[in-house]
Amino acid sequence: MYKTELQRWLKENNIKISDFAKKLGVHRTHLSDIVNGHIKPSWILARLIEYETNQEVKAESFFEKDKEPAGVGR
Repeated sequence: MYKTELQRWLKENNIKISDFAKKLGVHRTHLSDIVNGHIKPSWILARLIEYETNQEVKAESFFEKDKEPAGVGR
């Protein structure tokens, strides 16, 4: 199971985080934190990710609320 849609997309397209970070113009560790769900991107970066993934990773996917109720599994 993937932590984020971006993580799934990168794996399915065999793209390294460092390569995609260069394309986006961000630091590798910043993108890694986004890919692993530790932080959310800015809205502008989320839209750029959507554009660079040919809309396969939607900007909105970074801002969706957790699917499980608060406090469950935490």
